[in-house]
Amino acid sequence: MVEDLLRLVLVARDAKHQELYLEAVRDLGVACDLVDDVSKLADALVHTPCNGLLLDVLCTVRCSESEKAFVHDLLEIYPMLRMRCNPGTGDISSLMYGSGERTSISEFVDKHCRTFRPRRLRTSPRVYSHSRILVAPEIPFDQEQAQKSVTINLSAEGCFIYTIGPGQQGERCWVVFPDFKDKTPIPVEIRWIQPWGPGGAMPGIGVRFLQLSSDQQQEIGELTGHRLSPS
Repeated sequence: MVEDLLRLVLVARDAKHQELYLEAVRDLGVACDLVDDVSKLADALVHTPCNGLLLDVLCTVRCSESEKAFVHDLLEIYPMLRMRCNPGTGDISSLMYGSGERTSISEFVDKHCRTFRPRRLRTSPRVYSHSRILVAPEIPFDQEQAQKSVTINLSAEGCFIYTIGPGQQGERCWVVFPDFKDKTPIPVEIRWIQPWGPGGAMPGIGVRFLQLSSDQQQEIGELTGHRLSPS
């Protein structure tokens, strides 16, 4: 294994689909680990640093509700591409998971994975936590102008914030937890968006914490039952 080689994890159950996807990444200068079910994804990510995830849409459609929630949680951590293929023609269509932006596998690798520091999955629990939160698009942070909302769930890595406001995947914004002792604005990255619409899903944004003070780490750890460790 070459240490600087980009490493992706491919999730695909069907053997013909696996073959087509692996052929598509073969000339991109990346290593690609294969798992055949979403249920096996966590184990693969805990043991191997990864630059991005490739998911066959059939795997995500057929997985359980808890597994779907797990995939959404991963959007706070990894770049992710959702793919569909036609074994008869060999055609592959792909969308950025979370935003729905059309992009090819090669564009996904070049624009999102090459600039992403490879990470292992840390087993930080996600808990339902309705904590008050303020959201602002920029700093200096104006608490009077900031959007007032609540978190729906929280982990050491990030949180899901109820909102029907605008936002783009990959966009950076700042949040403040007004009930924390340390009210320093926290930079976050929007990893996925659940729009308001049919289906009844809670609208909002999943965000990843980019920087936390030691006091903020401790307070989040008290809420989640998990103490953050260095990446």
